[in-house]
Amino acid sequence: MTLVEVLIAMVILSIGLLVMIDVIAAAQHSADKSNYDMIALQAAENEIQDDEAGGYSANSYNTQVTPVANLPNGQMTVVTGPLDGDSTNDDIVQIDVTVTWDGGNGPNSTGGNISMSTLISNTVGS
Repeated sequence: MTLVEVLIAMVILSIGLLVMIDVIAAAQHSADKSNYDMIALQAAENEIQDDEAGGYSANSYNTQVTPVANLPNGQMTVVTGPLDGDSTNDDIVQIDVTVTWDGGNGPNSTGGNISMSTLISNTVGS
């Protein structure tokens, strides 16, 4: 094997190694983004379940912002008000939950947001 053949083999192996490193980095980015999405989704679902469990009378019109653990600069905004913001809809409460988090800028950002909504009616049993 000549020196030229060895150099060509090293170049080919180096290119292959760089491709593998890029694939591993992309897989890690995807795993991080998926993990953050799952944490945010779980936080939003828990908030919706708590609000629904409290019923109509336990939900006053307001906006609350709270931090979300395990998300970079994660925060949850809960807006409680009348259906579609129409004050004449006083028998239905609309609850909008949005979880946001940072993850850098550009195409490799792992930041994002998750939004969920629910309606709770003021039903009176007979």
